[in-house]
Amino acid sequence: MLVGCSYLTLKSIDWVCEWLNGQRWAMENQHRRMVLQAAFGVVGVGLVMYGLKWLLFDWLAGGALALRLGPASWTMLLLLVCMANLLVMYARGVWEFKYTGATPKNAYLNHLLATDGTVPANQIRFCYHYKHKINRIRLRGGEQRSDPIVDDTFKNMIERLDPEEFMEVRSGLIIHQSAIVDDGRMQRNGNRRVELVEPYEKYDKGGDCSQVKRVDVPKRRVSAFHEWRTSYRQSKKNEIKR
Repeated sequence: MLVGCSYLTLKSIDWVCEWLNGQRWAMENQHRRMVLQAAFGVVGVGLVMYGLKWLLFDWLAGGALALRLGPASWTMLLLLVCMANLLVMYARGVWEFKYTGATPKNAYLNHLLATDGTVPANQIRFCYHYKHKINRIRLRGGEQRSDPIVDDTFKNMIERLDPEEFMEVRSGLIIHQSAIVDDGRMQRNGNRRVELVEPYEKYDKGGDCSQVKRVDVPKRRVSAFHEWRTSYRQSKKNEIKR
C-alpha cells in the first residue's frame, strides 16, 4: 500500500511538472516556476500523508482493528513512508532509466518565452546570439518572418533544455541535434568544424553583419560534443528496436 502511494506521488510530480511547462503564465519567470512546483509539491505530499493517516490509523487501526496508537506508531509510519519512497525511487531509476522525485526528466522546459509568445522546445533548431544583448531562436519547419527574440541568457536556457537534445557547442550558440549536417571535421588546431543546415545572421561589435554557416566547436568541448552525438544516435537505435 505504501509503495503504491509513493509511486503514485512520484508520477503525480511528473505530471504536474509537465503540465506547468506547458503553461505560459508559469513559464514567464523562472523563480515563479520554481515556487509553483514547490507549492504543488507541498500540497501534494500533505494530501498523501493525510490520506495515509486516515487510512492506516483512523479507519484500519482505530476502526477495524480497534488499536490504541501512540507517538511510536507515528514514528513507524514516517519510517515506512521514507523506506517506501527510497524503494520506489530506486526501482524507477533502475527499471525506467529516468530521473525521479523532484527532478523528473519532464522538468526540462517544453516552451521558451519569446517576446512575441511562447516557443515550443521541440521546434527549436538553434539559439544564437544576434547582437548586443539580443538572443534569437531559429525554428524548425514552417516559415517565419523573423527569428523570435528570447528574453533569457544562454546559461539559463541550456540548464532548462533537455541535454540529450540540445548542447551549447560554443559561446553564443545552442544547437539541437537536427541543426547540423553531420559530425563535422577536425581542424589542425583541435577544433571540430560543423556545418549548420541553414545559416544565421550575426552582428559583430563594429556593427557589421555576417552570415554564419559553419561553426567551430572549441577543442575543450570536442569530446563532450562527440559523446553527445553518439549517445543520441544510440538512444534512437534503441527506440527503433523497441
